Amino acid sequence: MSAFNNLAKRLVVADFSRSYCKGSGPGGNKTITKKSLEFDTSAHEKKINSSSLNNLLLTMDSKSAQIPTMKTARRAKLENSPKRPARKIFLEVLGTGAYGSPASFYIFADQMRYMFNCGEGSQRLALDHNLKLGRWDNVFVTSKQWDKIGGLPGMALTIQDIGIPVLALHGPPGLEHMFNVTSRFIILKNLHIKAADCLNNQFYEDHVMKIEYVPIYPNSVDSDESPGNGSSDWDSIELDPEDLNIDYYKPIKGFKRKMDVTVDSSKKHKGDGNAFMQDQDAARNPFDLSVKSAMCYICRAKSKEGKRLVKKRVETGIPSCPSLGKLKDGKSITLKNENVVLAKDVRSEDGVSPVFVVADCPSEDYLDDLVSHPTWSKHQNLTEDPYLLTPSIVVHFTPHKIVLDPRYQEWMQKFGPKTKHMLLNSACTSFGSEAVHRLQQKLNLFDEYMFPLLTGGERSRSCLLEYDDIIGIWKRNVIKPITHLSEPALPPRFKDLKVPVTLGKPLMKFSVRPATGFDTSQVVDLYPDKYVKEAMVVENFPQELARFKENVGSMDKSSEYPNILFAGTGSSIPNSVRNVSGILLTISENARMIFDCGEGTFGQLFRFYGPSEINRVLTELKAVYISHLHADHHLGSDSDVCIHEATFEDELVQEARNKQHSTVSEAIEIGRRMKAKNTILTHFSQRYARVPVFSERLEPNVAVAFDNMRVRISDIPKVPLMYPALRVMFQEDFEEMKLRTSRIKHEREAEIAAVKHKAKMIAKDCS
Repeated sequence: MSAFNNLAKRLVVADFSRSYCKGSGPGGNKTITKKSLEFDTSAHEKKINSSSLNNLLLTMDSKSAQIPTMKTARRAKLENSPKRPARKIFLEVLGTGAYGSPASFYIFADQMRYMFNCGEGSQRLALDHNLKLGRWDNVFVTSKQWDKIGGLPGMALTIQDIGIPVLALHGPPGLEHMFNVTSRFIILKNLHIKAADCLNNQFYEDHVMKIEYVPIYPNSVDSDESPGNGSSDWDSIELDPEDLNIDYYKPIKGFKRKMDVTVDSSKKHKGDGNAFMQDQDAARNPFDLSVKSAMCYICRAKSKEGKRLVKKRVETGIPSCPSLGKLKDGKSITLKNENVVLAKDVRSEDGVSPVFVVADCPSEDYLDDLVSHPTWSKHQNLTEDPYLLTPSIVVHFTPHKIVLDPRYQEWMQKFGPKTKHMLLNSACTSFGSEAVHRLQQKLNLFDEYMFPLLTGGERSRSCLLEYDDIIGIWKRNVIKPITHLSEPALPPRFKDLKVPVTLGKPLMKFSVRPATGFDTSQVVDLYPDKYVKEAMVVENFPQELARFKENVGSMDKSSEYPNILFAGTGSSIPNSVRNVSGILLTISENARMIFDCGEGTFGQLFRFYGPSEINRVLTELKAVYISHLHADHHLGSDSDVCIHEATFEDELVQEARNKQHSTVSEAIEIGRRMKAKNTILTHFSQRYARVPVFSERLEPNVAVAFDNMRVRISDIPKVPLMYPALRVMFQEDFEEMKLRTSRIKHEREAEIAAVKHKAKMIAKDCS
């Protein structure tokens, strides 16, 4: 631990999300509360702060105030919308299950959405691909492994902000406990978590879909093999009861901890009684690994309504309005002659009800129960299929090692040759995030050590030759001739399968209505050469880039250690290029520690180090430091480096106060008063997508962090020298942020004016 003790004197990670540091003398700090904060922008504002108006403005949270209104509007919209079977239904891959990536997919059915599994990083992929979360009501989980449920807490926070009132969880019992054990930092005041009792109920059903639950169990409840990646160490963890009773949010005035979580039950029952009782015990104790049920699903869409028969309507004598509208909504009408006309009487025969299956066999211990489950009999070995019960597709979350098992292969064969099979597991290789690679390719032009190319981002030889006259001067000796590595269609070990399979790719679609099968037109692929060209054709960028290279050419290089890797530099929620907080500190060749470990940190590290290095990096971790209990973090004086959150630009000082965070100038001032030799700013608001707003006051020893940026002490002065070239490359982003900031300031001024006017009117009435 001596290395850590020595390093602690040289490195400070600061996150003032709950309080602010104001210098009380050389190297001194004092914590001041929210009530003592004052504006520092003008005398007029100081006058406002001295009154009760200041307290009102400081506690104002416009987003939270809007949630009840959004919930009411959403509920009314859903209740008033017609309940018809979906005309168009397709599956779309969100995460492929590649190592470091979640395995997840959506079902799109007109206005309805259903999500299957929500592993860590699912929210970021959904935001990256512009998949709207506004209709995200039902999540179907196949197992309680972290790679299936790790993204639920973060996703719940986001959909709460959107105004969704209820989130229904379907799957193995005990899923709701995840929100109970995380309630200290996952605050869901406006979202009701409803866990379906999938062992006591047979299915979920609405006007679009009927989804049948198929629970499977391991051979032995005493098995040491867990449904994930090995045995569990929960039994070895001892928790102090006093620690469990600590309420970290008690200082927040008016806060009451209350989780709105319920478990739905029904009189319907299906399955083995003993297994049911065992899983009910497990549901009461989520860490009891004696029972580890998994869940498969059989999905069947409701029949599509036939076409309206105009000739039949005329013959029947149905008036156009309003009777026709009632028939369109599936209601019957009574004519003047008292004849009753049903909706089905004036339309053609309803369409077929397509079937598809979602399968997950977490380990070999579940295989016997899966392949012998009686539910599959009505969907397998069908010589005739008058009711179209043969699945159009089976989506397999099953680990690739189990897929290769002959018993699993035989089970797949029984569905017949018409059924397609898609894998979402570690056999897939695509991460699905193009924006991360696009930015890294451009930053890599500045410095290959600080911004190395990520896994899968290799450039072609032709790209290097094309820009050799521009960038070759400083890259000729560090870039090896390589060719673009294209993804193989199928790993060799899968080529001898008895049943053809398709590896899932991000945004790959499979249409079940109409039955057109796979659609890869929107699949996310990487085009490294294209991203480099986007930067190099920007006016004046090559010249600014060359100037940067000349300025840093003579700078000294320090030793390799320590170095700092920023795995996440955003705040609150992730966006396409900034993940939530995560910092990896490499102290020596075989010693590392993490400062904050927000959702998706492992995926970021995997992209950075690749499959050949990631396991070594993880085994070298000596400690994880959590700065405070916010969902995005699970993140001294005379230091070499002060890493400080700088959530907002200087113009948004009021927003920084409301969110209990710092502005850029405040963060720099704290670093200066701490006598830090260098300050690195991070934890930026997600309003700054690619780059934060660079203050003109930034000093040579102040650097702005990017995701996937690795710096040694000697590299920090290089970062400010990048700013002129970055301003040119991201000119449109800077202009957009200026307009956005101006709009926010005007909105805030209008709010202040409205409150002042109301206060004046109240004072007038009182007098």
